[in-house]
Amino acid sequence: MSLFFRFFVLIVFSFSVFAGEDQHVVGLHEPKTKLFLSKKYPENKNFIHYKKIGDQYFEQSQPWLALLNFQMAYQMATTIDEKRMALFGIIRTGLWLESYSAVFKAFDELSLMSLSPEDRDVVQTWLVIARTNMDYPKAAYKILQSQMNFRYPMSVIAASRAALGAGWGYKAKVIMQSNQALLSQIPPKSFIQNQRKIVDWLIIQQTSKGSVGMDFFTIQDSEQFKTQRVAAFGSYRVLGVNSNSTVRLLKNKYFDPTSIADANMLLLRQDFLNIHDQLELNLTAIPTNVTYTQANQSTWNPFLWIGNGIYSLNDYFSLALNNSTSLVETKMALENEISMNTSEASIFIHPIYIPDKIQITGFRV
Repeated sequence: MSLFFRFFVLIVFSFSVFAGEDQHVVGLHEPKTKLFLSKKYPENKNFIHYKKIGDQYFEQSQPWLALLNFQMAYQMATTIDEKRMALFGIIRTGLWLESYSAVFKAFDELSLMSLSPEDRDVVQTWLVIARTNMDYPKAAYKILQSQMNFRYPMSVIAASRAALGAGWGYKAKVIMQSNQALLSQIPPKSFIQNQRKIVDWLIIQQTSKGSVGMDFFTIQDSEQFKTQRVAAFGSYRVLGVNSNSTVRLLKNKYFDPTSIADANMLLLRQDFLNIHDQLELNLTAIPTNVTYTQANQSTWNPFLWIGNGIYSLNDYFSLALNNSTSLVETKMALENEISMNTSEASIFIHPIYIPDKIQITGFRV
């Protein structure tokens, strides 16, 4: 799973704080039960027994034991409400464990039940978390796309995370800004408050107007040919939030082991992002001056470029095209003024198994 856009699965633990008055939604509002009571009264192996033990293990950060008890509670359930509460326990614990087979089986069962608006919002948020965790952020975002009137702060965080995972930072920013009143309900220093800070930081990274930086690179091969690169860059969104203009200054030095050549480069790059939420283009021009430091002190002025585009139809399929001209950074190639043109096409398919689509009281996944 992608590190940058991965949901912290422990998010489901703190979500229970905001599930409102409905105890069935939360599953953590019942009085706490000491685990030793289950040993003292072993004959009391009914739904309530396993449900309470599951809640206790969940609170003690033992999700595997919690999941087993919620599954037993489901088997012991005799009413629709009891089954629903057990399934809620299975889902929130399964998300913690990233046990998606158990999670989606529970979703299938819930799809046959009539859910209250409060329960439906909770399940909808869990679906978004599950899809985002499984590297399907666009599918996750579509779950909430037509229903942006959130009931819980965690739903706002989940929707923003999905948008960020899809590369739609500008959408995540709108979601967060439009729900400040709801987000103000988050207690200070809580887990969800920490998640909010992470989302805010990721939004800044994807939508900030400008940035500056420097980097240094060095590499040496087995024949003692060494390349050193120093670069400084700055970028600014001249054409709006879905664009990025970058200027980069690079100075390369090549040694063998005495100095062979210096290459000064000016990199001018323009990115066009989120064209209809599916297409990204970037064009880069690189005027270059190579000065040879041996013998004749000659110069070479190649014009380098990079052009590429990425078309992402959905979470399952994307196509990338690239064409570039670059220096060949070897001793012989530099001495003979050789550059290299590269053209490539790549198809990315995300074939991880996804359970059949399910219907849950008014929305599809």
